[in-house]
Amino acid sequence: MNDFLSVTLGRLKDGIDNGADVIFGTVVSIEPLQIQVSDKLILPQELLILSKRVAEYTLIVDGQTVTIDDRLALNDKVVMIKRNGGQSFFVLEKAG
Repeated sequence: MNDFLSVTLGRLKDGIDNGADVIFGTVVSIEPLQIQVSDKLILPQELLILSKRVAEYTLIVDGQTVTIDDRLALNDKVVMIKRNGGQSFFVLEKAG
C-alpha cells in the first residue's frame, strides 16, 4: 500500500473513532461549488474544505514547474469527512 493511501486510511479511521462521518456526494454546481449528499441536502461552498486531491496545484519536478489539475467537475462523485457535527465537510477525493 502506498504511503499516501496508508496515511489517508489512518486519518479516516482516527476521524471515525473521534465521531467524524465519511459521506459521499455528487457535485451539482461548480460556481459556486455545491455538493449534493441526499435528495434534500445540498452543501454550499461555505461548508466545504477541499483537499489537494480535488484542486489545482503546482509542483516543481526536476526544476520544472508542473501544474496538476484535479479540480472537481459537474457530476463528479466525491468522498467527504463530516467535521464539527456538520459545520464543515472535508472533500477528500473523487470516488471511483
